[in-house]
Amino acid sequence: MGIPVIAAACCAAIGFTAMPAAAAAGDRLDATVQRDGSVRAIVGLRIPFTPEGELGPGARSAQRSAIARATAEVRRALRGTARRVVHTYDTVPYIALELSPQALARLRDSGTAASVQEDGLNRPTLAQTTQIIEAKEAASVGHDGRGRVVAILDAGVDKAHPFLQLNPSTRKVVSEACFSGNGSCPGGVTESTATGSGVPCTYAADVCRHGTHVAGIAAGKGASFSGVAREARIIAINIFSRFTGADCVGAGEDPCASAFDSDIIKGLERVYALRNTFTIGAANLSLGGGSFTSACDASPFKAPIDNLRSVRIATVISSGNEGFSNAVSSPACVSTAVTVGSTNDNDQVPTFSNSSSLVDFFAPGENVSSSVPGGGFTSLSGTSMAAPHVAGAWAIARQVGSTASVAAVQEAFERTGKPVTDGLASPQITRDRIRVFSAAADLAHSGLRVATNWLGLASGGVVADGVGLARRTPANQNPGTAPKSGSLIITGIPQNGRVRAAYLVWQTIGGPDVSVVFEGVARTGTLMGGSAQRGCWNVNNGGAYRTYRATIPAAEVPGNGTYAISGVGGTAAGIAGRPDGQGASLIVIYDVPGGAAPTNVHLRFGAMTVRPGGPAMTHSFTGLSMPSRTPPVRALLVGIGDGESFADPAMQFAGAPVSAASAWSGTEGTYWDDARLAIPAGLMPAGTTARANSQGASGDCLTWGYAALMYRP
Repeated sequence: MGIPVIAAACCAAIGFTAMPAAAAAGDRLDATVQRDGSVRAIVGLRIPFTPEGELGPGARSAQRSAIARATAEVRRALRGTARRVVHTYDTVPYIALELSPQALARLRDSGTAASVQEDGLNRPTLAQTTQIIEAKEAASVGHDGRGRVVAILDAGVDKAHPFLQLNPSTRKVVSEACFSGNGSCPGGVTESTATGSGVPCTYAADVCRHGTHVAGIAAGKGASFSGVAREARIIAINIFSRFTGADCVGAGEDPCASAFDSDIIKGLERVYALRNTFTIGAANLSLGGGSFTSACDASPFKAPIDNLRSVRIATVISSGNEGFSNAVSSPACVSTAVTVGSTNDNDQVPTFSNSSSLVDFFAPGENVSSSVPGGGFTSLSGTSMAAPHVAGAWAIARQVGSTASVAAVQEAFERTGKPVTDGLASPQITRDRIRVFSAAADLAHSGLRVATNWLGLASGGVVADGVGLARRTPANQNPGTAPKSGSLIITGIPQNGRVRAAYLVWQTIGGPDVSVVFEGVARTGTLMGGSAQRGCWNVNNGGAYRTYRATIPAAEVPGNGTYAISGVGGTAAGIAGRPDGQGASLIVIYDVPGGAAPTNVHLRFGAMTVRPGGPAMTHSFTGLSMPSRTPPVRALLVGIGDGESFADPAMQFAGAPVSAASAWSGTEGTYWDDARLAIPAGLMPAGTTARANSQGASGDCLTWGYAALMYRP
């Protein structure tokens, strides 16, 4: 029958049983581990400790090095036992572990632990992991995989699961197939592409739920949480076969499921055959076997992977769960595959995750909740769970960059990912943990995508002011100082004017910050769009520019005056990394009760970036309704980021310049300009319904957060 590939990469490293709740320490450890088969513990390290505030810089560094060495000693002592590292710490002498009875006994005998006390677990869910990789942010601006398909080559997918429905009347699974050398396909056949052929197997309880779980991570859609590409569709291909007896030694169940190399190749070939039927972003393989310290490009997997790559379909493969420090499994060892290792929700690499220079990316893979056959959910761990995060992200990237090659998408994830170092790899490796929103913004900015119009304002208009809030160093590194505060000064509202609406717009670079303090009150904004750093800056490793908008009650902006803002870019470093503030603008819409001149204001919000010599940032005002004669009052208001004293072309409106050249020089403070530009009469003749507005760059990169067009007869 040949040698089967080891089944489902999640299953060898981490059990699926629920973790015990927190309990008393000490003598209850033995009772818990015997009752549940594992116990979570906080282990004290055998080193002296002094609070860091009492130490000088040299002593602090030495103590941290001692903690790292002692942590490594504990991990080495537990090799060969069933255990899992939950947390390691940089500044306190502890390590948190999940221990089997054998591992607990080994720990006690090793002499490496100063103390052992029971811990509890707060398991992450899929909702948390999609937040970590920015998939929730991406979905909020429409980057959700719609129109794209992810192929799941696994143990079958429960297409009737509520989590795997596009809408109440449409299932996500658009095509099915099965390839099984042992004749384990429905009806006992060895291959089928018929409807119903891609359903889950039923002969191996653990592995047969695996494909449904993987599919949910990549593309599940639910009311309270969703997978990465919530609007993507699924190709379900079952490539597993039933085995018994000696073939199941080490599998954890008998009968068990494994996949032949030849069936995997057939599955990849099926994906290639569907390339013109569906727009496929990626094929996911959460399986593997063997140990490869270098690329296995003589493998028969190379050709089908390269075929898919040549038509812009990535083959995303889990690195494996044997805990290798310098190897990955096959077919992840193929150099043209996208090989994925696992991180936890603290961006640490679990000990089960295979690592080597062949790993391309990291993604969350520890205790991830997703769908299982029959309509339920469970949490599983492994690189099997990490890979579909990347496969779903690839579908989103292909939605945004529809013609992007696999290499181009990979480069976008590399430019924008958060670097994570696996210190146990030999040699040590640093790879990017993917950030979906930032990678999508790198491929294509979201534009000024949100339109808000105020029409027929009685003798009204729009006024605005901005303030620069950037605090990064001249080298554009991550800021280490507290967020800046500033003032927004509103002028130009007539004495008898009435404020109808006020919008606070702010922009961050490098990471999210949905909150701001305005007039002493915390406000929560809505994400308007994102754009790339484009290699122009180096804040938080290329994380996207983000534009947020909060609507301020009109009563809180009663008219002309000075308004305080603070807190932009104030989120903790944490998992997302610390962003910097860029700038903020307060935009005020007003009218004059009893005024006779109706005024229209068209606002656009979002995010764009232009680098020197690149395509100009462009948007259009549409839905304009010009009076029978050219209105005498015409104005364009804009918020432009990163204004410095560089030579840049004039802003264009309807193909003509409306600003001076090099106008964006930080007039509102470092890195921000808020300008009001007059529009010549000839650019808005009677009958105008749309006008394009653009800005290029020749000396420095620029970003754009909002634009407002006002005209009054």
